[in-house]
Amino acid sequence: MDEPGSPERAHREGSVLSRTSRVIVAAGAGLLAIVLTFHLAMMFFHVAPSNVVSREFSGTVNGYVYPEFRQNWKLFAPEPVHVNREVHARVVTRDEDGEAEISRWYDVTAAEIEATRGNLAPSQTRNQLRKAWRTLTSTLDEDERPRNEKGEITAGYVKRVALLRISTAVDLESVEQLQARAVTTYVPEPGWSERTTDDEPSTRTLPWWDVDEADFPEGSAR
Repeated sequence: MDEPGSPERAHREGSVLSRTSRVIVAAGAGLLAIVLTFHLAMMFFHVAPSNVVSREFSGTVNGYVYPEFRQNWKLFAPEPVHVNREVHARVVTRDEDGEAEISRWYDVTAAEIEATRGNLAPSQTRNQLRKAWRTLTSTLDEDERPRNEKGEITAGYVKRVALLRISTAVDLESVEQLQARAVTTYVPEPGWSERTTDDEPSTRTLPWWDVDEADFPEGSAR
């Protein structure tokens, strides 16, 4: 038997620790590979032409992709986005006497605009509502209601983000409904451009959405 502190015993103990470390690293690498493979598969079936797999698992693919991983190529398009869009929200609350009250409109994109202004490399999470709104409005019918699963998922996302943004100004426990609108202003054309734009902002207001417990941010009082 080796004496405590002997070189032989220290070498064996070091070897045991090394094997344990290798197992942990291997397990972590395997888990990372699984997650990465799943992510790449979801993105592939999202952007690939319609096929048997993408149609069969469209709910799973859309649920994973929208709206955080939504794909678009406007950065490389001849006509990139050239409008300023603010998303506003207001809510219906009910006081202790049971009276309903409609709040003022809150600018829920103000935080995103402030976080990206002057930042050369802003996080994509700071464009949550701008991207989600564009996705949502592309899925609405003539009554401004989602016409497919993608629209329903995105509407729920917009609702939750809006509630999160106004939670410091509104008592979430009393909120029963939420309404969203977008105020769009065109960026002025340069002097050499022959195209004209409307100087007046345009407003698109959606119907009221019911709010339930699942719509509230995690950890809220609701």
